[in-house]
Amino acid sequence: MMRKKKTTKIKPGDGREHQMKTAVSPDKKLPEDRAELLKRIHLFHSLTDSELYDISPKVMLKEFRKNHVILREQDTNSFMYIIVRGKVKIYQITDQGKEMILSMHGTGDFFGEMSLIDGKTDPATVAAMEPSL
Repeated sequence: MMRKKKTTKIKPGDGREHQMKTAVSPDKKLPEDRAELLKRIHLFHSLTDSELYDISPKVMLKEFRKNHVILREQDTNSFMYIIVRGKVKIYQITDQGKEMILSMHGTGDFFGEMSLIDGKTDPATVAAMEPSL
């Protein structure tokens, strides 16, 4: 059974509301308490319990199957993704049509934040390398 990926809405300087998505393994249980989930992510470790509680309703969980493309190169992104469990690869396709892996991200890592800040497209494609939340 596939579980849904968690997404957190944030408001960048332009005032538009965006969401932050996170990636979890289908065989693992999802944490019931979103604030507790956020506490485990390094990006949020300095927030108080009250602040975590305030943003936790804006978090959506979404699960991605292995090889699922999460974000395509040149797509304008309105989400920030945080990997709760799993692994993703960031890559570009060369002019010769070959995949060039730029980086790999795992549990606790995040991506997609720059397009929320500058409103520009992402320079690479992101795909799940294993079931991810």
